[in-house]
Amino acid sequence: MGMKSQKALLVLGAGQDQIFMIRSAQEMGFLTVAVDADEMAPGLKIADYSRAIDYSDINKVIKYCERLIKQYIPLKGVTTM
Repeated sequence: MGMKSQKALLVLGAGQDQIFMIRSAQEMGFLTVAVDADEMAPGLKIADYSRAIDYSDINKVIKYCERLIKQYIPLKGVTTM
């Protein structure tokens, strides 16, 4: 499956609790995008795309997502745990 045909899922938070979700989404064929205020959050290292952003800062999250969309990363959903 080519990168442009894969759908991407935004995961709000990338701590230990989100590792299972990120890996499961990847196993299902999704690209994963993770944001977390903690730059050492483990999910940031395993997500396909990630950024140390506090997900409560909606404007920064939106700007990051807009940059990804301009790079043809097809964000199709958002989730958290």
